[in-house]
Amino acid sequence: MEELETLRHENLELMEELGMLRRKNLELKEENLELIEQLEVANEANSGSEDDDATFDEHLVKEMTVEGAGLREINGIYTRIGQNDNASKFMRTSRYNGRSVDFMLFRCKLTDGRSRWYISIVPENAHPGTTQDIDFYGLDHSQQHSVLDPNIPPRDGWVVIPGNGGVGPAPQVYPKESNVVGDNNEMG
Repeated sequence: MEELETLRHENLELMEELGMLRRKNLELKEENLELIEQLEVANEANSGSEDDDATFDEHLVKEMTVEGAGLREINGIYTRIGQNDNASKFMRTSRYNGRSVDFMLFRCKLTDGRSRWYISIVPENAHPGTTQDIDFYGLDHSQQHSVLDPNIPPRDGWVVIPGNGGVGPAPQVYPKESNVVGDNNEMG
């Protein structure tokens, strides 16, 4: 009889513990749903302006020059292919690690709401600005856009992102038409 009472008591304790685990599981599910909702909101904020060539403006800069990057494959002419985060998006095809890849020069909105420019490899059929990108260079957070044109990045202020293969020095970025070497945010 005493043994039966001990088993009942242990069973009650296990049931209480199970109830606590279920409540904790529900809390975690709610937190996950909130995080998913935040990600969806962030994606919606980015998706309204992604790859929108319908608003292609002939007056926008069509090509950007990237030069001086320590990773030589990054250097060259990038052609405008659309928009991302309400700014022009540029691409250059080059060889990297023995294969042909598309390097992208683009701006995206971060989870904290700020926008930042990157030079990255974006996976095929993916939108720029995700954790799937291989980021080589980024624009310092204090620099957001060119003084002369908010649709393009400034010449200077780029930083190396070493974890993915970025190599110093960081590049300068400017419209192809500009041959004048200027200082920060000056394009000729």
